[in-house]
Amino acid sequence: MEQKSDFRKIILFVVLTIIFAAFDFASKQAVVTTMQVGDYFPIFGNTFGLYLVYNKGAIFSFDPSKYIPFIKNAHFFLFVTFIALGFLSYYIVKLDYRKQKLLFWGIIFICAGAIGNGIDRIIRPESAVVDFFMADLGFRLGPIPFDPWPIFNFADIFVNIGLGLFILDYFVSAKKREKPDCPKK
Repeated sequence: MEQKSDFRKIILFVVLTIIFAAFDFASKQAVVTTMQVGDYFPIFGNTFGLYLVYNKGAIFSFDPSKYIPFIKNAHFFLFVTFIALGFLSYYIVKLDYRKQKLLFWGIIFICAGAIGNGIDRIIRPESAVVDFFMADLGFRLGPIPFDPWPIFNFADIFVNIGLGLFILDYFVSAKKREKPDCPKK
């Protein structure tokens, strides 16, 4: 019975990860085929809209070639993505789905986001990630090349949801550990 449950958990993980990654890819394709770089389509005036850019860096446009000059950014990001996907896939097999649902969902979202942006790094010119949601929150962050910031995509949203679920799981688990066991009558 345990093996059946593990098999279902793995199938659910794979199917949902593929669905979310495919959704991210389809959204990027829709934007790339209907907009030019720098085009802006307002949704909430100048505060939020669609604004197509190609991001060659990572979070906050991090550029590893500035720190590791002998490596190309695309190779660095793909290497990190494959390592992370390997670690998270191993972890999904080991976790108890019934007791760790927040972690399970967190891993699905992080893997889907990593795959979505990883696909961009493989198929897009100059290994750039398609970012298209622009939220102009009225602040500027100095040397970051995107002004305004943030500009992001569904893969980025998925990774952040996943990280949020990891944090939530940590606090929920800590609360459970603090609760003393009640004696049974």
